[in-house]
Amino acid sequence: MPISERDFMQRPDLSRGQPADALKWLMGLNIAVFVAQYGFGLAASRVEGFAFQPWGGLTLEGLRQGHLWLLLSHAFVHGSLGHVLLNLMMLHFGGGRLQRLVGPQGLLQVYVLGALFGGLLESAVGAMIGEEAYLIGASAAVMATLLALAVLEPVEQVQLLLLFVIPVRFSMRGLGRFLTLTSLGMGLLGLFGSEYSLVNLGGARVAEFAHFGGCVAGWLWARRWLQASKRNGAPFLRPRPEAVASPQPEPMNAQRSLREEVDQILEQINAHGLQSLSAEQRRTLELASQLWRDR
Repeated sequence: MPISERDFMQRPDLSRGQPADALKWLMGLNIAVFVAQYGFGLAASRVEGFAFQPWGGLTLEGLRQGHLWLLLSHAFVHGSLGHVLLNLMMLHFGGGRLQRLVGPQGLLQVYVLGALFGGLLESAVGAMIGEEAYLIGASAAVMATLLALAVLEPVEQVQLLLLFVIPVRFSMRGLGRFLTLTSLGMGLLGLFGSEYSLVNLGGARVAEFAHFGGCVAGWLWARRWLQASKRNGAPFLRPRPEAVASPQPEPMNAQRSLREEVDQILEQINAHGLQSLSAEQRRTLELASQLWRDR
């Protein structure tokens, strides 16, 4: 009998206690903030003629004044329609896949860590070179979701439009390497003032070190998730005790059997990617993750 059909894998309907769809909340919040600021002028100002500057961006001066919330708020404000649309498209692509693998709480953790790491690194570089930048946008958080996917689904094939025109196929591992090395390379070119740098594309400085910080955050988070999953037989996120309605104790041999099978599946994902799993293995992993998250 497949492990997913055994008695201890069958649980009552717990949908009422499940966490909300984090991807929808993140995208909705980004849209709401942009509409309020850009459309209605709330918490925003116009500087240098018609230039638009939303409040909530990260600056060194703000950090010096103790406004630590700017390390997170900058990931929800954007400077133009194109800026917010590009980040939302990438968040939908990466965040949706990541949420299916690690759950809504996992996606939220990656988004927040990416914003924090990216903001801190960009601020540190700005302090080192004496530059006062105004950091806005969800790019660092989005980069974190993509790098987390690159670790969890390394050989998964995706097709992207290079320069929005040329279709190019990448493995997630290849895409992760490309994003990380490009961010770091462009950041260094800009740091040393190369005439070939793209950090001033379109007249606005691209925060390449924030992107690189987001990449590092996503990579570290996903590596820890895999290591903790192998060690504990379950994701390291803390369980939600309120989501369980009088669970029955499970036999120790059943738990051990499930852990062993999940360990084998995780090793297969790490070596060959998610697409190498059979339908039965995917169902086993999904049900096991649900079971442990709700214990």
